[in-house]
Amino acid sequence: MKHALPLALFALLLAACGGGRYHGPTAYDLHGQRGAMRPGGDYIVRPGDTLFGISWRYGLDMQELANWNGISDPNRILVGQRLRTTPPRGVQPKPVYIPQVSSAGQPGWMWPTRGRVISEYAPNTPGGQSLKIGGSRGHRGQPIYAAHDGEVAYVGSGLSGVGRMIIIRHDDVLAAYGYLDNINVKEHQRVQRGQQIASMGISPQSTPALYFETRKGNRTANPYSYIGSTPRY
Repeated sequence: MKHALPLALFALLLAACGGGRYHGPTAYDLHGQRGAMRPGGDYIVRPGDTLFGISWRYGLDMQELANWNGISDPNRILVGQRLRTTPPRGVQPKPVYIPQVSSAGQPGWMWPTRGRVISEYAPNTPGGQSLKIGGSRGHRGQPIYAAHDGEVAYVGSGLSGVGRMIIIRHDDVLAAYGYLDNINVKEHQRVQRGQQIASMGISPQSTPALYFETRKGNRTANPYSYIGSTPRY
């Protein structure tokens, strides 16, 4: 899990940055492998536990875990508190609808930059939960645009392998823009589709590229589901 951005890791980035850049450890460093524990029995809160860390280890959505246990403030749990790790009887996990991949994508979305896709979305491959779009100019500095209207949730460099990045909340979709050079926006800023938010930087392969990942709820999503497989600028 070097390049993927599970929902819980988005939550960690948003909570940790507090309006500045995040320079601390990743969720993997803090909590180990996501989903290493299997939901089933109750969990007893131990000293140092957080609801985020518990949900991470069980591979659960933090807000759903809070709802199942009647927790109104996810930042406050008590040592010795018993938490259920499965939904109460009659409660089903909230379904997440992700549109089918299409050439046109969804209304109101566009490609975040010009260029050829050099690495396709391959969620079962380590580091494959994104599109990587190569620069059309062959050098860094190419404009990166907001793919949809939204609000900047995070600006920083907290995830190993993705470099400087921006996370934008596009309605109920979170999008990560990575491998950035200059950044033109700030956290909590509203952006419009087509607004330049950054310029393209250099990928770990030493070529100009954009890392672009989308997630909805607790699921990774193929960016083509939103921006379309045919470039639209």
